[in-house]
Amino acid sequence: LEDVTETPEGQTEPVTTKGLKSQWIAQNKQAANSQLASTDWMVIRKAERDVAIPAEVIAERAAIIADCTAKEAAITAATTMDEFLAVVAPVTTLGE
Repeated sequence: LEDVTETPEGQTEPVTTKGLKSQWIAQNKQAANSQLASTDWMVIRKAERDVAIPAEVIAERAAIIADCTAKEAAITAATTMDEFLAVVAPVTTLGE
């Protein structure tokens, strides 16, 4: 689950192998950034020309960011593979 840093035999520079937590956090951030990308221009327009961003877009962006932050916190907090899997691959039953 965790990153591992070690110095391979015969080398002087340490090498870090990213663990599952780091890999999934990066994927989660990439997915959130992809979702935000379609409205990034509105944020830039607001910063450059002070044109208002529609309330529904603000709410949607806030929800995407909050979801990403919550998932990252849950991934970081996982200490066992079962806890980790519950976050990244939750099992649901039909009807949920």
